[in-house]
Amino acid sequence: MSGPRRNTDAGREAAARAIAHCAARFDHMPPGSLDTAGLPPRDGALAVAIHRLTLQRWLTLAHLADAFLKKPLRRLEPAMQGVLLTGAAQLVFMDRLPTHAVVDESVSLARRLVRPKAAGMANAVLRRIAALVDAAVPDLPWTPARDRLPLGAGSVVLTEPCLPDPADRVAYWSVVTSCPTRLVQAWFDAFGFEEAAGLLRHGLETPPTIVVDEHGAAAAWTDTHAALTQYLDADPRRRVQDPASAVPVDATAGLDVRSAYDPCAGRGTKTRQLAALHPAADVWADDPDDGRAADLAALPAIMPKVRLGPPPGPVDLLLLDVPCSNTGVLARRPEARYRYRQSVVRDLVALQQQIADHHLRHARPGGHVLYATCSIEPAENQGQARWLAQQCGGRIIHEALALPAGRDDAYHDGGYHALIRLPDPQSPG
Repeated sequence: MSGPRRNTDAGREAAARAIAHCAARFDHMPPGSLDTAGLPPRDGALAVAIHRLTLQRWLTLAHLADAFLKKPLRRLEPAMQGVLLTGAAQLVFMDRLPTHAVVDESVSLARRLVRPKAAGMANAVLRRIAALVDAAVPDLPWTPARDRLPLGAGSVVLTEPCLPDPADRVAYWSVVTSCPTRLVQAWFDAFGFEEAAGLLRHGLETPPTIVVDEHGAAAAWTDTHAALTQYLDADPRRRVQDPASAVPVDATAGLDVRSAYDPCAGRGTKTRQLAALHPAADVWADDPDDGRAADLAALPAIMPKVRLGPPPGPVDLLLLDVPCSNTGVLARRPEARYRYRQSVVRDLVALQQQIADHHLRHARPGGHVLYATCSIEPAENQGQARWLAQQCGGRIIHEALALPAGRDDAYHDGGYHALIRLPDPQSPG
């Protein structure tokens, strides 16, 4: 009679099940985090690390697995993909985990989650992948090669040249940075090879959690998630916010804002920032998603100048923080890279314009519209800002594009914003 499963095995199972769910919907997987309820903190952390790493390195891992499969990984049932991808992620990129433990527990998962005979496939494929890994060398600078993968500031050295030829830039960079060829080509065209290569590699970073305190000072959080929750709950002015996300609202610091409306408020990060930056202003917030709107419901009790729903009249500042492709935050939202398509961008552009058209009536003449995305796509950014200015008869008085960059304490996401001043018929001239 077998004993109870070890927690590490339960953590690996949680990650494998979540990745199987993603595989069933690849490449249109929704955003979301791994549910670690019921797992001890240490094993929950392992599950989260495996899950995130697998999402971030999906195409790289699939390329390695395909070399030892009779049919492409994507044609296997989702549960088997979950086992092989999470097992390969640990073997290739998590060098502190014992190889035998990773393989043995992955084989056990295949037997349990797929079928008994699947254990043989898992064993064979993962042992071959393990044999491909020569060493993870944190201080060995990565350069494009057929036997080397980027790993933070270092490299994973392989025992044989199994990656595409770097001369085939699109295919090579797609595999080593786990970005679809359509995204790689689009960035090469938009930014040029050198800058695009840097952006693609930045998508492999591990973003820090940046916390803004009640005085507006930002710093990376290094304590536990439980401690973070307690810290945030102690003061409503505190928030988790990447520096790039804070820049758009900061651009309104010099304006006389007595009223503002955030109709795409999400869970209220920029709403909180607006209320803190303009303490005399009445700030209205809303979101079309029921779940996010429910999160917003708590804001008025802790920030009295924040109200829910649309404002009763025109406001000084309309914030349009619209849904976008998330290409400025691929390190933070790794699944977004797989959804990228020109058709998706076109649909988002249409949605952004629909949102703007619907809400422009809330901006008073002579007031301002702040348009913001976490995208770096010109069609969603500069093109939309010019369309919006023309639509409302206003003019762009400030705009900025931030490309994602940096590592550790110097890390920041990418994004865009434009501040548009509306005409005022009552104003002379």
